[in-house]
Amino acid sequence: MPLFNTSKITLQNPTTTVCNTTFISVGTTSVNVVPNEPNRKSLTLENRSQNSIYIGFSTSPSATSFAIELPPGAYYELPSPIYTAPINAIASTGTTNVLVVNSFS
Repeated sequence: MPLFNTSKITLQNPTTTVCNTTFISVGTTSVNVVPNEPNRKSLTLENRSQNSIYIGFSTSPSATSFAIELPPGAYYELPSPIYTAPINAIASTGTTNVLVVNSFS
């Protein structure tokens, strides 16, 4: 079951060889926030803005058609087995900063 919480997170995974932390700017047009990564071990998306964001798995989300909604300050950790295909996002309004923590071997 995926985790969903509005608190800040710290990722610790001693078996991972590479961990990338990136901020992605998401607007009102769907953008790719995470590319296809067959060696992905974990992924966390955190909404660092005052707007909601909508997540789509391998599809372009919209405010009415999405897989996950992340309200301001919330984060989402992918459950196991880890989804390795591309992930897209769109903001409800304005520009939204999304923290992406992607680890892989």
